Amino acid sequence: MRTKNYILLLLLIFISNGAFSQVKEQEIISKTKKGIPKLIRFNETKVTSDKEEVNSFLKKQFAADPKIGFKPSQSTSKKVKELESQKYEQFYNGIKVEFARLNVISKKGSLHQINGSYIEIKDLGVTPSISESTAIEYAKNHINAEKYMWENEENEKFIKKIKGDNNATYKPKGELVIIRENVLDESSKPVLAYKVKICAEFPYSKDYVYINALSGKFIYKSSLLRHVEGTAQTRYSGTRTIETEQVGSQFRLRDYSRGNGIETFDMNNSSNYTNVTDFVDNDNNWTSAEYNNANRDNAALDLHWGTEMTYDYFIQEHNFSSFDGQGMTIRAFANWSNLNAQWDASEEVIRFGNGNTTTFDALTSLDVIAHEYGHGIDHFSSQLEYINESGALDEGIADIWGAMVESFAAPEKDAYLIGEDIMLNQAALRSMIDPKTFGNPDTYQGINWFTGSGDFGGVHTNSGVMGHWFYLLAEGSSSTDEINDNNDTFSFSGLGVDIAANILFQAQQNYFTDPFMGYLDASNLTIQAAKDIYGTSSNEAYITQYAWYAVGIGNEPQAISHYIQGPTQLTPGYQAFYTLNPYDNATNYVWTIPTGCYQHYCWEIIQGQGTNTIRIKAGKTGVQDITCTIYNGSNIIGSQYITVNVQTPNSGGGGGGSDPCGGIQTINGVIYPPEPCDPNAFVTEEIYFKEVKVYDFSGRKILDKSNTQSINLDLFSKGIYILKIKLNTNEIITKKIML
Repeated sequence: MRTKNYILLLLLIFISNGAFSQVKEQEIISKTKKGIPKLIRFNETKVTSDKEEVNSFLKKQFAADPKIGFKPSQSTSKKVKELESQKYEQFYNGIKVEFARLNVISKKGSLHQINGSYIEIKDLGVTPSISESTAIEYAKNHINAEKYMWENEENEKFIKKIKGDNNATYKPKGELVIIRENVLDESSKPVLAYKVKICAEFPYSKDYVYINALSGKFIYKSSLLRHVEGTAQTRYSGTRTIETEQVGSQFRLRDYSRGNGIETFDMNNSSNYTNVTDFVDNDNNWTSAEYNNANRDNAALDLHWGTEMTYDYFIQEHNFSSFDGQGMTIRAFANWSNLNAQWDASEEVIRFGNGNTTTFDALTSLDVIAHEYGHGIDHFSSQLEYINESGALDEGIADIWGAMVESFAAPEKDAYLIGEDIMLNQAALRSMIDPKTFGNPDTYQGINWFTGSGDFGGVHTNSGVMGHWFYLLAEGSSSTDEINDNNDTFSFSGLGVDIAANILFQAQQNYFTDPFMGYLDASNLTIQAAKDIYGTSSNEAYITQYAWYAVGIGNEPQAISHYIQGPTQLTPGYQAFYTLNPYDNATNYVWTIPTGCYQHYCWEIIQGQGTNTIRIKAGKTGVQDITCTIYNGSNIIGSQYITVNVQTPNSGGGGGGSDPCGGIQTINGVIYPPEPCDPNAFVTEEIYFKEVKVYDFSGRKILDKSNTQSINLDLFSKGIYILKIKLNTNEIITKKIML
């Protein structure tokens, strides 16, 4: 009986601890091969962002050894709108665990997301068997330089000067850390190591070298020379700045500042990797004189820069790193012997041929690079099969990403022409504005639609419909003939490239799952994505559907009626009512707008019978836009301005009267702030001068006061003065006065 009670007690403790420490399984988005969470997105589980509570939560969540702790990194806290991120480093028995770092994102004081790397450690000894000096010798032997930085007295003087520290030195020191025995293998066991910084003068290098503190065995070398900026005279995009890597006294096309790296290689006009080498330069100034040769080596400079720009576009615009969104290493190959450019899904690399003398120049233009990169993104997201309509969608989406990257990194180019830089016998390869120019269709199953089996079912031809849809979505129809091959007419404004690209990217990542999906599927899913992102009855969803109709897919959407009704003109001192006008069958509409005053337009929400009404009190003359957010249930369905044009008192409207809040007032030589909109109305406000600055006519400041209710002009001599006043409403008034 005692044994049963003991087992029951242990079970209760386990359940209690699990309920307290662990998030719900559905909140764990991804795990390592060992089942350790890599990404946690909090939904039901509530944890505050207090540092002690975060540390306690992490220890319990990872069932960490009692000797494990987490400390916030120095200067890594960032705040963007409501989100605040803080990186935490892992320690074991007070010793730092290398490459174990967690990013903790909080929202309004509660944890929102945790991602990063946790390393499981148990029963690890932390007493080294070799000395620090011995570890340094092992590290030096691994680098095996001819001369080290600390051996040159001038170098030692230099480091002291730039650090502003007379104790600064290049001489290596050893720091005890814990590191995986194989840093690239998540299942590799952690070991105690010395971390030694070795700075060599010749060949030039700066590295952290990790030496096993028990055996003296080399573990890993981490280069400190990752961010070297070079200048490249590219083949197609002029002179650009690129990131390179210094190796000894030379530089190569490697960039480890983006994700896990961008590596650009020379295939030396072969079709395999037997002869692959690095492109190298002696001074990091990659000039046309050196690389614009018969081999077209300067095309590799386009490839390296273009891949960097494509990475930057996706990380900055979509928070998406590399092909897989996880920062995987990007390997790009120039001087491929094939007359083509391609994404290789089996090797997960991109390759680019050198073209020929009749059709193509080297295929490393910015839009072609981004196009192939886009195929890589598809490989890790929707995985569309490269045949028939699904293949045409794949090609069309890749064209779109080519256009977006070109618009992002080289806006001087024509984004909606594909391959314009590389074509030798025509203006471009394809056009998203007018696909028919180059023999592609602009209407689904319309003119130029390919129905044969060649080119995998016409993937490069029929992609024109996808590209044209995106152009219409982003830019609208005004620059086209506004009629498709079905004789459907259309006219609408675009959403802009940012919103259009966001709709497509979200659809590609989260909605496109059928590898053989066709154009109708793509239309339905992008419309659904627009509804989910921007609202069921939003203008974004409406234009998305309209753009598909314009290329021959689906029905013409029903026009969205205006959903705010009320007068557009008011007289100062008068009020008007504005009502929400639902435009579909939904009934649960709510709109929100802050109650208060802004530049003397006052408003409040009044819940009416069966409708939502807003009351606006007009202040000073002018035009004022007030933004409303409209909800259907809990979903935002759009935003709209209420525009109020306030007339002068005698120009009609409410029948005259004075403007009770039309500006500052002068009474008996004393300047007062504007009166409240209506002291007896629904808003109570006290207006005063937050800041007052008075300048004479020569520009000399003669008064500077804060938080005052009035300015006495009797203090000033006769003359002309300039008043600059900031009200507590943050309105700024500039006024010239004459005494």
